[in-house]
Amino acid sequence: IYTRVTSQQNGDLLFEAYYRLDDITSRREQILSVFRFNTLAPLVAMTLFAAAMLQVLTRQIRRAGRERERLLRTAIEASDAERRRIARDLHDGVVQDIAGTAFTVSGLARDPAMPTASRRLLEGASDSLRDGLKALRSLLAEIHPPDLRAAGLRAALLDLTAPAANVGIQASVSVVGVEDAADASVALVWRVAQEAVRNATRHSGASTLAVT
Repeated sequence: IYTRVTSQQNGDLLFEAYYRLDDITSRREQILSVFRFNTLAPLVAMTLFAAAMLQVLTRQIRRAGRERERLLRTAIEASDAERRRIARDLHDGVVQDIAGTAFTVSGLARDPAMPTASRRLLEGASDSLRDGLKALRSLLAEIHPPDLRAAGLRAALLDLTAPAANVGIQASVSVVGVEDAADASVALVWRVAQEAVRNATRHSGASTLAVT
């Protein structure tokens, strides 16, 4: 190696020094080893810390996801059970009472001894009761279909789309390849169809509605 030095007596001089290559290589490795430790040790520590934190966060996210899914399933099951109870109570109570009243009024209207004016009033009341009974049965089907399984999915969807005719929409239903579907899958499909049909009948302004 060499470098310039300045002397007050002789001015500028050239200083030269000679070393063995092995000594230089050894010294270089000593210096680099210090820098390697000072540089790599914190980097490795930060990497390990980040990996540990990522693992902890991942476990927390998965745990939160499982808990959220459990709560959602519990809410869905509770809602479904309540819908089933309401539908059963209405079917066994109000629906049967209206149906019996409709038959009674219809029978009175057919009585030959009944005056004409009274017969017409009874016929009108019978028609109103039948229309109300039909609307109530459609409502029951919307709250909870009585046979929400693979075999009864098409019938449940037909009941779901039946009110569309009241707003001038021609509805059709096509169900294919659901014979082996699980009850939970059938219920999910029906709920999705329920929301879609509701939106279509209320907001689309369409003249036809097809559920496939």
